Amino acid sequence: MVLTIEKWELGARMCSELRRTGFTVAAVCPTFHMLRRVKTADETFAFSRLMPHLTLARAMRRWQPAFVICVDDVAVRIVQALHHRLARSPLKMAKSLVALIERSLGDPRWYGLTEKSAIMSIAPALGIRCPRSVEIADRAALSGELAAADFPVVLKLDRTTGGAGVRIARTREGAWTAYLELDAMRRKALRMGRLRSAGSRRGDSKLAAKPRVTIQQYLEGRPASRAVLCWQGAVIGGLSVEATEVSREGGPATVVRMINHPEMEAAARSLSARFGLSGFCGYDFVIDSGGRAFLLEVNPRITPTCHLNWRVDLIGLLFSQITGRSGRARQAYDVDEAIALFPHEWLRNPASPHLASCSHDVPWHEPAFVRTCLAMRGAGESSWRSAVHTAWMRAGASRGREYLPKSDE
Repeated sequence: MVLTIEKWELGARMCSELRRTGFTVAAVCPTFHMLRRVKTADETFAFSRLMPHLTLARAMRRWQPAFVICVDDVAVRIVQALHHRLARSPLKMAKSLVALIERSLGDPRWYGLTEKSAIMSIAPALGIRCPRSVEIADRAALSGELAAADFPVVLKLDRTTGGAGVRIARTREGAWTAYLELDAMRRKALRMGRLRSAGSRRGDSKLAAKPRVTIQQYLEGRPASRAVLCWQGAVIGGLSVEATEVSREGGPATVVRMINHPEMEAAARSLSARFGLSGFCGYDFVIDSGGRAFLLEVNPRITPTCHLNWRVDLIGLLFSQITGRSGRARQAYDVDEAIALFPHEWLRNPASPHLASCSHDVPWHEPAFVRTCLAMRGAGESSWRSAVHTAWMRAGASRGREYLPKSDE
């Protein structure tokens, strides 16, 4: 069962690749999601933001899945919060759903501990390189940090994804603007219940903790990531890539090439074991000029390279782990070739030279999916949703400037 809340195409793509491998797939998604149109899942269940836990629990009981896959961070938090509720329920059916979630996500003791701010305090104890990161509690704390900061700096908001909560500031004024944008995003999202841990008001403090803004050391280097499949803390297989092109500074990769980086592999193994992870997981790094890998964040969900059959087939490994049999073979890519991720590189620049020189992971076997993705460019940044969001963010930051310390304006 695939749970996808955000309007990403990755959920529909993952359903298609899971079916090609041999799985029977159900998807739980909102009514506006593209999965409703492209129909890459065998069955689709409606997700309600008003009753997130109830709709998900009902779908699980009806479908009886062997495994649950989360596509985005909102989905992860909803499943974690559902586990927290069910673990305290006296109902008999709750036990089977608790076991399903723990089999799919791993040890519940780590739930809530892979936020951008929390991971920076855990990873160094395991010998993993990380950029210096400090939580910003209020404007006074930010003012103190900026007084001694070496620019540029990175500001991050917990519980955001796809680079939406990341800002790179090259000046003090830019840092203040970034902080006000992120703080406005945090406060509005909390009111809407999007960044809150999916209704865990009376629950575990790790799940109920408010998202935090942190300021982080900026590292010059090449973005990289490692996608892994875990089972009860053990890494079954993994794929390391370096970004050749990104959608925007601090944003997701659009063109990648495979690399072999032992330090990234070791970091992924250590953290997966530390958190007792199960399922798909992505680790984001930056590789400096000396070849050293610095961990940036952990994503306990699928990431855009998880579906690639590139030296290792993570979906095939999951099929074997669950069924004890080999799944059907999918398209394999040559280790030495770069891949333009569809539709992201095309959306970034339809005239990109990478589109002529790289391989493409276009799922030609899903024409409805391809057509829907191509239509995304027409909606893109000109859509009313994007326009309203951008206007709101700018207005929120502008209103907040009146509260800035005069010396920092």
